[in-house]
Amino acid sequence: MSTVPALRRLLIDVHGGGPALLQWFVVVGMLGAVLGAPVLARFADARDNHLQLASRLALLDALLALLTSGPVSTTIVFLLRPIHGAASMGILALILARFRGSRRELVSQAGGAAIAALAFGPALGGALTQHGAATPFRFAALLSVLLAGLLALHKGASVTAAPVMPARPKPQLAVLARTIGAPMLLIASQRFAIGGLVAALAVHLRAKHGFTDARVGACFSILLVAFALGTWWSGKTHATTRSVARIVPGAALFAGAFAAVGFAPALALMAALALAGLGAALVYAPCLALVAERAPTGTRATAMALLQAAGSVGMVLGPLGALLVGYALRGVAPEREAAAFMSLAGALHVATALCLVPHLRRWAGSAAPIAPGRSNLRVATPASPHA
Repeated sequence: MSTVPALRRLLIDVHGGGPALLQWFVVVGMLGAVLGAPVLARFADARDNHLQLASRLALLDALLALLTSGPVSTTIVFLLRPIHGAASMGILALILARFRGSRRELVSQAGGAAIAALAFGPALGGALTQHGAATPFRFAALLSVLLAGLLALHKGASVTAAPVMPARPKPQLAVLARTIGAPMLLIASQRFAIGGLVAALAVHLRAKHGFTDARVGACFSILLVAFALGTWWSGKTHATTRSVARIVPGAALFAGAFAAVGFAPALALMAALALAGLGAALVYAPCLALVAERAPTGTRATAMALLQAAGSVGMVLGPLGALLVGYALRGVAPEREAAAFMSLAGALHVATALCLVPHLRRWAGSAAPIAPGRSNLRVATPASPHA
């Protein structure tokens, strides 16, 4: 995330592109993450070498960061981007997968740490860009090299204690995606709203309140910090079965806060955004814990990668949804278009939560991981309205 503020300078100033080139660069990276990370995670699950592969991916990530900021053509930069997306998302999934079998709260705390990076990474990268567009990429490469070393040391310390597991056939990606479909859909609907907010909120705050870019960025940071702290707290203080019961209230809080942002006065915006972050955490933390605890045996990294990929798909579709709302309301003031999208996206998230929480409760209440191929979107009785 520390490289995000340097992307504009890299693609527009160095490579002579425009805003459209920057947007395509982000989309290509997301597509690489969505398509590549589950394949890498499945490879690690098949060989039970999660930390070894994560260490190698971190070294690859460092190399890609240096090459991207180097004297290469625009074509090479775009060819490297999907590989970088797959590597970075793969690292996240592989590390999160290692928390299965550890203390219950660790996976949510790790998720909170990852969200905190979304808040603080760009701020640090923005400061580093004062020393040139390549500096944040070099800093990111250094972080990746350090991560690779830490993972290699951890692997070396724990490899002898790891039990040797017999080889088992792994379900196909489509089968596994169907198995964990409910958490994936919930996270996708949440990230759809947040992805659209990135564009809609900036328009809204500038048009209605006259905020500067710095104040808009501070607003995003408030949401993400509350999201990170809420995810950490939720996983630390509540068992998974109890935290699932908070999904619908969390989605409702998220939606209500989103709607409030569209109509609240400037003084109330920070409180509304903090509440939106807390509501997002009450949905994300139980989904993360459920996938870590209940995914089919031998598929933990693949399941984590699919969950994160669903979030990435939502982030890509969110800005498109905001554009469609704007097109449908053409002629309306920009701040009202943004407010309408935020209200609709929040309502969609609540509807998704209401439909899927019964399935998540059954899954959370089961004593064993769900069997591969048995979708948690199915119900026991055909008469259920969710069948």
